[in-house]
Order: sequence, then C-alpha cells, then structure tokens
Amino acid sequence: MRSMKLKTTEGVSLQVSIGWDKSYPQEPVIWFHFDNQQLCSSYFISTFLEIPDGQGLCLDGGRYSYKSISADLVRDCKRLIETAHPKTSN
Repeated sequence: MRSMKLKTTEGVSLQVSIGWDKSYPQEPVIWFHFDNQQLCSSYFISTFLEIPDGQGLCLDGGRYSYKSISADLVRDCKRLIETAHPKTSN
C-alpha cells in the first residue's frame, strides 16, 4: 500500500493511502485518515482522477469541521495514484 502525509488547507495533518477496500473489491480507493487513524474521507480512484486539473477538493464539509486540499495537493495525490496503480491512471 502506497501512502504519504499532507496538511489540509486548514492545517490538519492527514495520512493518504491507496489500496483496496474489502467491501468494494472492484476498484482501488484513496483514503484520507487523521493521525489517530480515524477516517476523514475516501474516494474510488476513478472518481478522484476525474477532478479537473487546477481544482482543489473538500474532504469534510461540516460547518465546524471543514477540511479541504489545494489543487497542488490534489495533483500530488494523483501522482501517488499513478505510482501505486499506473493502469488506473491512464
């Protein structure tokens, strides 16, 4: 499983990992976990790769818990996907 750390636009540290969810074995998933391993957000790789270049992403839209990543971090996550699953990123 490939992973990396990042900080959201709001300064929250997250661990990003790419892998397979046993509940949905048809395609790989990108997960965003807090440092305490609690899940922040997850997306199928195919959905994440559809984010337009230059666009950021809201990971948690709660009124008091809003978390997002910049367009640069979306690009970095797409690179992580390319290294972990090159066939899904074409």
